[in-house]
Amino acid sequence: MNTTTFEDIRHRPNVIHLKWRFGMLYGIVVGLSFSASTWGIDGYSLSQAHAFYPWLKFIIGAILCMIIGAIVGWLVARLEKGLFALLFYLGMSVVFSWLTIALPFQVGSANPVNGTCRVCNILSWQDHASACVLCDYADQRDNRR
Repeated sequence: MNTTTFEDIRHRPNVIHLKWRFGMLYGIVVGLSFSASTWGIDGYSLSQAHAFYPWLKFIIGAILCMIIGAIVGWLVARLEKGLFALLFYLGMSVVFSWLTIALPFQVGSANPVNGTCRVCNILSWQDHASACVLCDYADQRDNRR
């Protein structure tokens, strides 16, 4: 009778690849849940106030957080070391914290070179009229300071 031990199952290639996929999936879920709790509530509040592009910060933040989370989750699953997992997730939390501050203040703020908002430059490719209104509002806001 052939008995299969836990070590035999653990080192099978299909189980290893499944662990990597689940690591990536876990990172994606972590990134999506972080962005939903950080920018999702803000997007909902802005949509209730009929603001321009209320979900823009959420979409940008969710994409970035899910990519970063997937990379970290895959690395943790691939390396299988507890200390590396702690370091990688601490690094991910630093990046997420930086994104929490940078997204509204650096990505959405006025560009010192030409005085326009970076988000307005992106939006002008899709809807030029709305981007102009948004940029005019950003310029008036910056002139009041």
